[in-house]
Amino acid sequence: MRPALRKIISLEIMQGSGNRLPPAEGGAPGAELGTLLLLTRDAEAMEWAPRWLTFSGFSVATADSVDGVLEKAALQPRTLVIVDAAMPDVEHRKAYLRLRSQLREHTPILALCMNQRESREVRESGKADAVERPFQWDKIARFARREAEAAELRSKLEHTTRALKIARLNAADAERNLAEMRGIDSLTELPNRELFRSLLQRAISGAPAGETTGILVVGIDRFRQVNATVGHEAGNAIICQFAERLRNRLQDHDVVGGDAGTTLTAAGGRIGGVRFGLVLSRAGVDDLVRLRDAFQSDMEQPFEVNGQSVYLSATMGAALFPIDASNGDQLLECAEHAMCAAKDAGSSFRFFNKATDAAGRRALRIETMMRQALVNDELRLAYQPIMHREGPEVVAAEALLRWDHPVEGPISPAEFVPAAERSGLMVRIGDFVLREAVRQIRRWQDEGLPRIRVAVNLSLCQLADGNVVELVRELLARHDVEPELLELELSERGVLNQGPEIVAVVRELKELGVRISIDDFGSGNSAISYLKDLPVDVVKIDRSYVSGPGRSERDEAIGAGMVALAKRLDATVVAEGVENEAQLERVRDWGCDEVQGFHYSEAVTPARLASRLVMAGREPVRAAASRMRDRGRVPRLRTLSLPGTC
Repeated sequence: MRPALRKIISLEIMQGSGNRLPPAEGGAPGAELGTLLLLTRDAEAMEWAPRWLTFSGFSVATADSVDGVLEKAALQPRTLVIVDAAMPDVEHRKAYLRLRSQLREHTPILALCMNQRESREVRESGKADAVERPFQWDKIARFARREAEAAELRSKLEHTTRALKIARLNAADAERNLAEMRGIDSLTELPNRELFRSLLQRAISGAPAGETTGILVVGIDRFRQVNATVGHEAGNAIICQFAERLRNRLQDHDVVGGDAGTTLTAAGGRIGGVRFGLVLSRAGVDDLVRLRDAFQSDMEQPFEVNGQSVYLSATMGAALFPIDASNGDQLLECAEHAMCAAKDAGSSFRFFNKATDAAGRRALRIETMMRQALVNDELRLAYQPIMHREGPEVVAAEALLRWDHPVEGPISPAEFVPAAERSGLMVRIGDFVLREAVRQIRRWQDEGLPRIRVAVNLSLCQLADGNVVELVRELLARHDVEPELLELELSERGVLNQGPEIVAVVRELKELGVRISIDDFGSGNSAISYLKDLPVDVVKIDRSYVSGPGRSERDEAIGAGMVALAKRLDATVVAEGVENEAQLERVRDWGCDEVQGFHYSEAVTPARLASRLVMAGREPVRAAASRMRDRGRVPRLRTLSLPGTC
């Protein structure tokens, strides 16, 4: 049969099966719809799919493997895939199943099925759409067009939803800021700390000569545990109920009314997380004791949340002007100091005593200064490099909080972190660290520097607060940062030694795509259970096994065993606290992947770390490691000297 005749017959057959040829001229109608990736061994599909789909508005590309499809799809924001239903991947799984698990969630996949059995199998899997022979490419093209348009609408909807969430968060922030400007706490609608200080000073200034002004500070005990147990929203409800009881006491003349018909002026406010203050003008010791007794009576009544009765206790401290202080700020500090002293002594109440040790006064001063530090932008982040074990390549960095006070100079985290936890500032400070770290990742990327992970420590307060998941989601979207570049460190000694509610928050964070790291691994009492139950990406071996005092052969065996266990679970292992060459050799022998410690560098400024990243980009670690292997054993490494270390 002549070729021309065969061609005519072929066209007639195709037209009969629904494959009428698209017009030869005119091109694709409408706008470009994206890229359609074709993975098939079917000759008919290879011939007709590009014609119809190009005409329908797609850019058509072929691939010869699942990996090829994935590589091309990663470069295209809008992708559709057509694949043979029976085609396997390299591990003999159905190709469309693997594609569904690794492509973007809403990427359409159409499986070409040879018979009804294949079609039924695809549809029952719920992983792809199915079409059976004979393939009608005009209908397939219309289907692809509809799917592409639907995917585009879904993408726009998701973008709009994200933008709406961010707008709502910004509006909530603005509302809180407005309330703070007015001096009102947004949760309890009581005066905030700044307004309370103003009311306290006004009461002192208006007091007649010879009259005393009293202040009572009330702190709810063990509220962090309560918050972790009942949840953040229920915790907020408890705080609001307590604030209502405070308001009722301020209006109770049996409590605030003085002797012989004298009326005392009373005011209250929320001065920190779960810490409240009350000021009584023209008040003495007996008035403060009466107020204390009223609050102790209030705390005997349960707080009702979600149909559950929660019983709490409170610790109180009191002080008097001008006996204990010469102004309002000093008086508030004295009362807070008295409350802390009562808590340390296991008591529920204490008057300020000038003989109290200087350490307590210093702690309260740190709390006061920290509030100003947040306002005055005194806090900053330094970054300690985390190095590849075989050479000086920076693969990650840990963000560490630093505080340079304009008068006191640098203040140690060992001093200000406990103060932040006591005062309820830890959530604000933790959020500050997260925001700054994500911004810094974006800045380094914009500068074209090599990609590295940035590790940020999360406190128990942040996990119990309930907002950390939304905050991380918002920051990643706002700054367009890939989730795997953010590593969230959880301390085994503190954060992870908690209940299932905290673990649930950790799982939600992992679902965002960030990396989860266990810090201080081996220092707690349930390390193995965390590796078993949590989605852990990184394990940081506690420094006590690497450089701690009094190390023994048992420490050596335990350290090596922990590394082996973590690696069997596909976790990256980081050795902390490496300070010299001998310790570096030891953790290499254990099999640690990465190294952190003073042997390489202290924490440095972002600019100094950026310069180190530029140097690393000029000499990739593979080339450096190859040269080391050529010389035999890895030679002694010169300690990096980074100017401007913190």
